[in-house]
Amino acid sequence: MDLKTIEIKEVSIPGEGVHKVNVVERTNLICDVGGSNKFWNGDLFQSPSGKFGVALRWGRTGALGQGMVNMFSNYWDAKRYFDNRVKDKANKQYRASGTQAEPAKKAGPKVSKGFKEDAEWNIF
Repeated sequence: MDLKTIEIKEVSIPGEGVHKVNVVERTNLICDVGGSNKFWNGDLFQSPSGKFGVALRWGRTGALGQGMVNMFSNYWDAKRYFDNRVKDKANKQYRASGTQAEPAKKAGPKVSKGFKEDAEWNIF
C-alpha cells in the first residue's frame, strides 16, 4: 500500500516511547454550537515499526486540552477507528476548521535567544 505522508511529527506511542511518525491523514474539527468553543484534532499515522495509530487531541479552544494515542496492527483497523471518531464528532455538530487548533501554551520562563519553538503539538 502506498500512503502519502502529509507531515512527520513526534508522537508518544504506548509501550514504545516517543517516535517520529508519518501522518497520512488529518482531520481538524471545531464546535461552536450553543456557545461552546471546542476543538478536536485527529491524525492517522504509521509508526517506524510499521504499525498504524490514531493520535487524538481535543478540548476547549485556547486550552491545552487532552490527548490519546491508539495503536493498530494494520492500516484498515486504524482507518476504521479514525473514520468512526470523525463521524461521531460530525453527529455532535463539529465541523471542519481548515486548520489545526493551537492548544494554549503554558506560561514559563523566557526562551533563550536562538531557540526555535516547534509549532506542532506532541502527545505525551
